[in-house]
Amino acid sequence: MGFDCYKLDDKFVWDFWYARQGDEYHAFYLQYPREGDPEYIHFRQSVGHAVSKDLLHWEEKPTALQPIPGTWNDQGIATGSVVFKDGVWNMLFTGNSSRDGGGIGLARSDDLTNWTKVGEAPVFSKPAPFIANWDGEEIQASPLADPYVYPEAVDGFYYMVINAQEVDAPQGSRGCQLMLRSGNLTDWEAHKIAAYPRKFERMETSQIWSRNGLWYMYFGGVTGDEKFENWIYVSESFDGPYEARPWSRISLPGDCYFYIAKVVEDTNGQDVFLANKAIESLLGGYRMVYGEDGSVTLAERGR
Repeated sequence: MGFDCYKLDDKFVWDFWYARQGDEYHAFYLQYPREGDPEYIHFRQSVGHAVSKDLLHWEEKPTALQPIPGTWNDQGIATGSVVFKDGVWNMLFTGNSSRDGGGIGLARSDDLTNWTKVGEAPVFSKPAPFIANWDGEEIQASPLADPYVYPEAVDGFYYMVINAQEVDAPQGSRGCQLMLRSGNLTDWEAHKIAAYPRKFERMETSQIWSRNGLWYMYFGGVTGDEKFENWIYVSESFDGPYEARPWSRISLPGDCYFYIAKVVEDTNGQDVFLANKAIESLLGGYRMVYGEDGSVTLAERGR
């Protein structure tokens, strides 16, 4: 079940994120040459770019962003997100560095095609922990990767959720979702911990969205023994706490394997679940069906 709607003969592709401009969708994703040394696939990847009008048929565009030798981001780029602010597109991305742990960088574009990195340093470093509140307790959470910025300002702030770990927690249960906020996309402060189930080593490539009065958070959950799972948590509030429901572990119709997805609203206002088939391709997308109890199931979407 499931069909490839985007696959490249010369590159591996994975971890897609999206922006919409008018009736055109822009996909950004991690890419690495198929003929490249597999040892470096997660250390030297760049950001690819494709466009579509129906979320089914995609056209490859030139590379959007890549590491630059001699800068703080001289190694691979990992997952990010795009937000439109003050007439400019902004991409927050995970930048890796040979000097230190790297950090979260910012790039800007007028047209979603030509991107320029901002500044000579990340907007914040990955190893540096933030102090944030979870269930009445202050904990140190160190951001790892995968910034997702909610695309609209809330009370004057832009909010980011990011894959993080509690510094003092046992390995295998330290993965959490740190929520940060910023008024300008460059200066970020801790808001709170939005989700912390204490059952994952990492909570990767998250996204939050609202439907029918509830807030949802998708993420890829990595267990202590490196098993990869897909989850959707729920909250009654924008900033959490996001928690599991009985239906929260997500699978595709026909048990088609995938890991990492994003939710995109189509031109009819319906939510579409765009899933990655490992590092090979983007699948054709699935309709999201919301139950009266807030549950989510996925259904086949036509070609």
